Parts: sequence; C-alpha cells; structure tokens
Amino acid sequence: MPTKVLIRWGGAAFVIAGVFWGITSLTHPSNYDPGALFNRFWTPALAGQGLAYLFCVLGLVGLFLRQGDQAGGVGLIGFVLSSPAALPRRGSRWYNTCVSRPR
Repeated sequence: MPTKVLIRWGGAAFVIAGVFWGITSLTHPSNYDPGALFNRFWTPALAGQGLAYLFCVLGLVGLFLRQGDQAGGVGLIGFVLSSPAALPRRGSRWYNTCVSRPR
C-alpha cells in the first residue's frame, strides 16, 4: 500500500477516534456517582473510549509516516514508546467494560 494512502487512513483514524471520544464523553455517567456502574450508558461509553484509543494508535502510524523524516531519531523513539503505551489503556477499558462490571 502506498505511503500516501496510509497517511490518509491515519488521518481518518484520528477523526474517527475524535468522534468516538466526543460521543463517549457526552454519554459517560458521572464517576462520582456510586450507582453509575449500573447505568445503561456505562458499557457503551467505556467500549467507545476503548475504540477511540485503538483508532488513536492507528492514527499515530499515519502521523509518523507523514512527519517521521522531519522528527528524526527523537521522533522515532517517541513513536516507538507511545504506540505500545496506548494499548494497555485500551486493555483496561476492555476489562472495565466486559469483565469487572457486575451483572
């Protein structure tokens, strides 16, 4: 796949991540409410945030392809450290959404 196509897909991934994050920010129940865990929006909001993190990681690939040559070695180190660092956050969202929620 040509680099320009991957750059465009990376930009689209960032846009999708922003849409997911915006929607879930509006629908997420209050973290200060003890009964929020039982709210019907809890699971979809956390799943949407997990998808937002996933699309952000995909967008980072496009961003690095676009500006990697200008960033140099420090940019490469930042990319290598930031991409895997976002994945555990996605895993914690999955755990909070699917596993730890009482039924």
